[in-house]
Amino acid sequence: MVVSSFGGGTANTEYEILTSNSLALLSSSVFPYQQLIRSERNSLVNYLSNLGYSSIAMHPQPANNYNRKNVYDFFGFDTSYFTDSDPTILNLFDLSYERNFVSDKSLFQGIKNLYESKEEGKPLFNFVVTMQGHGGYIDVNYPTDVEIVSQEGNRFAAENEYFTSVKKTDEAFEELVTFLKSYKEPTIVLMYGDHQPSLSESFYDSYMDPNDPSAKYKTPFLIWSNFELPKLDNRVMSANYIVPYMLEVASQSQHPLPISPYYQFLNETRNRVPVVTTWGYWQDDKYITEPEHLTDLLSDYQKIEYNNAIDDKTLSEYFLP
Repeated sequence: MVVSSFGGGTANTEYEILTSNSLALLSSSVFPYQQLIRSERNSLVNYLSNLGYSSIAMHPQPANNYNRKNVYDFFGFDTSYFTDSDPTILNLFDLSYERNFVSDKSLFQGIKNLYESKEEGKPLFNFVVTMQGHGGYIDVNYPTDVEIVSQEGNRFAAENEYFTSVKKTDEAFEELVTFLKSYKEPTIVLMYGDHQPSLSESFYDSYMDPNDPSAKYKTPFLIWSNFELPKLDNRVMSANYIVPYMLEVASQSQHPLPISPYYQFLNETRNRVPVVTTWGYWQDDKYITEPEHLTDLLSDYQKIEYNNAIDDKTLSEYFLP
């Protein structure tokens, strides 16, 4: 997956995932969560709500972090859990910490608890924003079990802290997947990285391709389910396309979901220009900064996005199933 930010900007990637709007088609100075969302907006949340899903958001930080409480309400979440919400997110699981943040292990236990206690046959969309890998890799007392050393023999302390945290997230995620494998209802998991961490230039210089403008903007994502999906290829795409792509994949399974006209448009657009970001576009196997031959297509996208993101008279039938 290719994103528009590096070293921060979690909520911007989150916005692209939940709305499938692209930051590249907005003003470069806009932070949607703080500046754009002032009323109900179409998103994956109300799309699924129209299919009978209940929806729960979880984030182990205060509700005013990136204005999430208001944004999640406008997106249509039924319930949002934060550290200062009522009830608090801490009611969902036994609390443990990693790097002074709520651990992914305990947060993922909260996910399992939700699915174990939900009404059978009532579909649930659970959106979770984690904190364990958050920036600020300066804890000299953090016990690391990943050791990275430069070619000169210098120890990468911050990087060791970060990758130890990632390793523990991976282990916790394995436990979650193991639980869902035997879960009684069909379930899809989409897991994505919001941005690359802010680590030392010397570390990044040791492996990043200086000729690849996307190198510092690439993050992993995966789509997993406890039922059979068609084989996924390793295609490159930007964050705004991830949800339409997931629905396209699911549409070829035994548990398909309808695809809205907006998501259909984005899947078609992805086939022509798979990466649309604030720093560039990917087309015909190369990155370009001025997509002149794509003007009409991106102009259509921008008009649709304006209606979805800003217009007072949103054409909801275009965005809903």
